[in-house]
Amino acid sequence: MSRKKKKKQYYQRRFLMVCAAIVMVLFVVRRCVPSVMHTVVSEVHQALADSTSVQSEAPLGGQQAADDAQPEVPPARDTAHQAQSPEQYPADSAPSPIPSLAKMDGKKHRIYSVPDYLACFPDSQHTQIAAAERWGVPPSQSREDMERHKDRVVYVGSCPYYVVDPTMKMSTPYLVPRASHLLQRIGRNFLDSLAVKHIPLHRIIVSSVWRTKDDISNLSRGNANAISNSCHQYATTFDINYNIYSTVQPPHGPRRREVGSDTLKFVLSEVLRDLREEGACYVKYEQQQPCYHITVR
Repeated sequence: MSRKKKKKQYYQRRFLMVCAAIVMVLFVVRRCVPSVMHTVVSEVHQALADSTSVQSEAPLGGQQAADDAQPEVPPARDTAHQAQSPEQYPADSAPSPIPSLAKMDGKKHRIYSVPDYLACFPDSQHTQIAAAERWGVPPSQSREDMERHKDRVVYVGSCPYYVVDPTMKMSTPYLVPRASHLLQRIGRNFLDSLAVKHIPLHRIIVSSVWRTKDDISNLSRGNANAISNSCHQYATTFDINYNIYSTVQPPHGPRRREVGSDTLKFVLSEVLRDLREEGACYVKYEQQQPCYHITVR
């Protein structure tokens, strides 16, 4: 073998050894300090984006100059979204921002539940009625009588955050905006809690909403919880089942496993306890009917 070939092979071996050493160093850095690698990758991507932007802005002669002279036109506004912005609502009914589900960082949060349902959710009818009268609409005798208040309530049909029981007959799916926002918040917080605890997603089920005096009269024949001056008459109160839930199934791919109702009840109790302690609502744990009786504050 000639001296020239030996020298070439020597430099090739040295080059491969250096490459292997660099790979090993990068591997160690990635395992020990992963944030450094994320920063480096982000900077590389940004540099590539900048270089692409510079290439796309090559001079186009007089046409480029004419374009530069044109005044900048602001992008079209999404009027539908703008109409629902918080600034368009009174302070007491502004919809809270919709947060994204918690980032799955690999850490599984424990399920704690509450020490005692009756002790944690003791808000009786006497406690809730004051808030119902303050924030709600006047009671209605019949469904036709409800029409007088249609401008003060909003529809609360099933949505990504909760399910309204389709078999519900003794109440109407409408609430005052303040209560509707509370219901959405409960549904969002419940999904968020399931996500951080690595539990398959389920939606809560709303079993009762706005009722008339006639509805309550009919219910009192077979429901011991129905009382004449019910908070449900004011469109500020709703019931959420704690023994049944709706499994969220992906449109494509394998079906999610169903989770035991006890586990979901534990998570829901944590959500309601936090909101109650925050002062957002009153909660009564019902036993004869398996539900949480909730009134907005």
